[in-house]
Amino acid sequence: MNMKTAITLTLIIAFSVMNALSQDLSGVWHGKAVTPDEKEILFVFFFENNANGLTSTMAVPTFDVSDIKPTTTTFENGKLSIDGSNVGMKYEGLYNETTQQIEGSYTEGGVLLALNLKKGNPEMPKINRPQEPVKPYPY
Repeated sequence: MNMKTAITLTLIIAFSVMNALSQDLSGVWHGKAVTPDEKEILFVFFFENNANGLTSTMAVPTFDVSDIKPTTTTFENGKLSIDGSNVGMKYEGLYNETTQQIEGSYTEGGVLLALNLKKGNPEMPKINRPQEPVKPYPY
């Protein structure tokens, strides 16, 4: 095998592996967007490959909203597009190999927010709810 064939073969394998990895978005992805008035909103997406292609389900724990099913979700050549016109939202982003994140923007109504998504479950804030009051009682 000559050097040119070896380089070509290596590139083909590298692109095949990259393409296979970048096309599988399955699982949970999350990110936080910051509104113009400095409030953080947590978004969680669950992507699933099935017979109909890629589907997504969205939750917004900040507003206690879940099980939102956008119309279509596509992920091709590293570009994620979620068309949620049925629920008044849209997300578009590009997969960044270096940061392993999808860097994009979320649009709802006339509001456009920067929203980067990371793979995995988000850390949920711990809520302090003591079940057994301790003296001195606060009331």
